[in-house]
Amino acid sequence: METFGTRAPGEPAIRPLAPEDEAGVARLLAACEDYFTAATGSAALPADVQSLYYSLPEGADFDQKHLLVLWHEGVPVGLVDAVQGHPDPATCSVGLFLLHPRVRGAGLGTRAARHLLREAEARGTRRVTATCPPDWAPGIAFLRRLGFEVRRPGPRQSSTVGNRLRRPAETRLCTAVLRLGADADGASAPECQAGGEAS
Repeated sequence: METFGTRAPGEPAIRPLAPEDEAGVARLLAACEDYFTAATGSAALPADVQSLYYSLPEGADFDQKHLLVLWHEGVPVGLVDAVQGHPDPATCSVGLFLLHPRVRGAGLGTRAARHLLREAEARGTRRVTATCPPDWAPGIAFLRRLGFEVRRPGPRQSSTVGNRLRRPAETRLCTAVLRLGADADGASAPECQAGGEAS
């Protein structure tokens, strides 16, 4: 995926994660301790950056994996982990869309996400899935603002979360679905009730 941005000063840019980005991304993960504690029960570890490369759901290939870094003012402030074509060719599974606390609520994540959704639709994606802890209000609000249908956790939990294997502490996660293009409809389902600022 190419780097993108706008001509306006201060706009974000997204590009694939490169080995030289690992130290900055490790700092980003550490700064997002609030999210990781809510999602997994513990803070991120430096080794989690390396594990991003290898974390795949069953049945997916490494060439479907996309790790993208959101840059702003010369530093990484966001991370996207997605698997294209999983669990079916028309679906993109997002395992992580993470924003540094200092840029949450500033609109950078929303602009980046909307760009990526447009690009995914242009490439034939018709459905995007994600997960969110039911009490992580910023994430649920962010997903709803983008048009995702956020559903309450079901009684059964699969062994995967989004596009990766589930950690033991990751239970009772909300699922979120966005239908794109001709597949978009007004279907509704029981929703998670948290609200709040954008993640």
